[in-house]
Amino acid sequence: MVKIISTRATKLRKLKAAILPFEKIRAAVDDKMEIMCALHSLWNVPTAKRICHGLQDEELAGLHCSSEAARITNNLV
Repeated sequence: MVKIISTRATKLRKLKAAILPFEKIRAAVDDKMEIMCALHSLWNVPTAKRICHGLQDEELAGLHCSSEAARITNNLV
């Protein structure tokens, strides 16, 4: 049981670290610049879903991803 909690905590830390650059960019440029994210096929579907959810507050202009991830993310909107 401790291992599961540790794994979840690690995933959350990694997600926060991945989203941090987008937060910094948005803080620096506000709404003066559109921001996009390119997921491509670097992540599996569950990870891509977590990233998409994590970036919702950043008001991205677009999200580019593989066809499988696109199918999944279309169901998130």
